[in-house]
Amino acid sequence: MNIFKRIEVWILLVLVGAGIVFVLMTNRDGGDGDGDGDGGSGRGTRFVVKKTTVKRDYGNFEAEIALTYDNRSGGEIDTATAAKLIGENGKRIPVFFLAIAMPPKIPAGKKNDLSLRFWLEPEDVKGSLSLEILGENVEVKNGTPLDPESIPNQEKRTYEGTEWK
Repeated sequence: MNIFKRIEVWILLVLVGAGIVFVLMTNRDGGDGDGDGDGGSGRGTRFVVKKTTVKRDYGNFEAEIALTYDNRSGGEIDTATAAKLIGENGKRIPVFFLAIAMPPKIPAGKKNDLSLRFWLEPEDVKGSLSLEILGENVEVKNGTPLDPESIPNQEKRTYEGTEWK
């Protein structure tokens, strides 16, 4: 008996092939499938950093980054796992949060203003920093070194650009 003479086998092969093509052609982040990560708008990244507030806490720093994020995907984004701060040496710094103040979630299909907090060590503020959310990067601090001793303990400084002085 030749298996390829049965119509059921041919129908099954066509369905499996169509399923494979569908999976390979679908964009995972819910965009338009053009692969540029901007949802087809041509504007580039989905978020803009508005300001960064840095507070020295003895030897370390707490950085709060205020940003606007345009979530064009089909699902909610959990910033606790999707956002990272990347240091000059490639160090990945996760979002800092307390159990009573969890990081925000970004609803699907909305443009939101939000703040993310990061706990930085002194060597982190000496080089450049970029914020990464779902593979998209925006520079938060350029490579101009910031002397950790120039900020008194418990003092806050707000930076609206990428040059921290």
